[in-house]
Amino acid sequence: MFNNSNACDCDSIIGVKNASIGFKGTVISVRRVDSPFIRYEIVFKIRKKIIGRIRTKRIIVNVPCLLEMCCGIPFKERDTYVIYSYMRNDMLYTGACTKSHKL
Repeated sequence: MFNNSNACDCDSIIGVKNASIGFKGTVISVRRVDSPFIRYEIVFKIRKKIIGRIRTKRIIVNVPCLLEMCCGIPFKERDTYVIYSYMRNDMLYTGACTKSHKL
């Protein structure tokens, strides 16, 4: 007998109260970056600011992977999302441990 498991383990959920940046945005592009570690850069067109200082119409948010089982979000170009992000290594990140979601 096999059980399904998820490698993503959230100690806490990042939402409006503790996000660095929060916004509603549409995915412009998804790009894999292999240096210094594998991650994906998601470029968003900002539709509406929710929290934090956003001074541009486009913003890059990173995810560790594009699968929920590894704490990622399966972003697709032209889809719109509500994103709650946090700072790590001077970059914005989001993932399954945030309240980010597709609209």
